[in-house]
Amino acid sequence: MDELDGVSATLATRRLGLTLRALRGRITTLRVADVAKAAGLSQPTWSQVETGVAIPSSEHLAAAAKILEATDEEVATLLALRERAKRREWWHEYNDITSPNLSKLIGYETSAIDTKMCAGGWVPGLLQTPDWARAAINVAGAKTRPEDVERAVELRMRRQAVLDNPRARLHAICGEESIRYRAGGWDVQTTQLRHLLEVGEAENITVQILPFTAGLHIGHSQPYSIFEFGEFDPPIVHQEDLVEVTLTDNPAEVRRCKYAFGVLEGLALSVENSRKLIESILKE
Repeated sequence: MDELDGVSATLATRRLGLTLRALRGRITTLRVADVAKAAGLSQPTWSQVETGVAIPSSEHLAAAAKILEATDEEVATLLALRERAKRREWWHEYNDITSPNLSKLIGYETSAIDTKMCAGGWVPGLLQTPDWARAAINVAGAKTRPEDVERAVELRMRRQAVLDNPRARLHAICGEESIRYRAGGWDVQTTQLRHLLEVGEAENITVQILPFTAGLHIGHSQPYSIFEFGEFDPPIVHQEDLVEVTLTDNPAEVRRCKYAFGVLEGLALSVENSRKLIESILKE
C-alpha cells in the first residue's frame, strides 16, 4: 500500500516537517540555522517548515537534503510529501468561512484512523443531522455570520464522509444533556436521536452516553478530540471554544486527554444501555 494513501495535505505538511527534524537530529552538530542557510531560507522560515507551518519549494528542499545527508530514498520521500502537502483539498473551497486551524482540523480528521471525542453537552459534528447542525451553528453568540450558515452546514455534512471508511474508527462520548436538549425543536431532536441510533450500528462507530447520575466529572470541562494516525505520525489533540480551535501534539497534553477519555469511558453507560436511554427519550 502507498505510504501516502489516505494522507491529507495537512498531515503531509506535518509529516514533512517531522521527517526533516528527524534527519537533522541524526547529525548532532547540525543546527536549524545551518540547514536554513543551506536551503537558502531564513532561520524563522525553516523553523516553520520543521513545525509543519510552511512548505518549502522543491529547490529549497533539495538543497536542505544535501546538508542533511539524506539518502536517495529519503529524498524521494521528502519530495513526495511536499507534493502531497501542496495538494488542494475539497475543504479548501470553504477557506472563506473557516479559520486556518479549522482547516487543519478537517485535514487531520480526514486522515485519522482512530478518533476519540469527548463531546460534553454537544452531539459531535461528525454525528449531527443537518437540522441539528444548523441549530448548533445558529446558537446565540456563535462565530458564523448569518449569511454563511448554510455553507457551514454543508461543510459539516461533507466532513462526515470520513465515517464511510470502515478502517477509520470513531468513539464518541456525549453528555446526557446533548440528547435531551431540544435543539431546533422536538422534531429536530427526535430526528437527531434516531440518527445516533442508526450510525451507532456501524462496526467502526461507538457512541456512549455519560448520564447525569455520573455526577461531577472531567467531561464537564472543554470538549476535545484525539486523532491517531498510525505508526508514522504522533497523535493530535483538538479543543474548541467560542473563540478558537486549538491543536496540539504535546505528548503531556495527549497523555492527559487519553487518560481523561479512559475515565469517562468507565463512567459512561455501555453502548447497549446508551441506546436504551436514547430509545427511552424518544418515547417520552
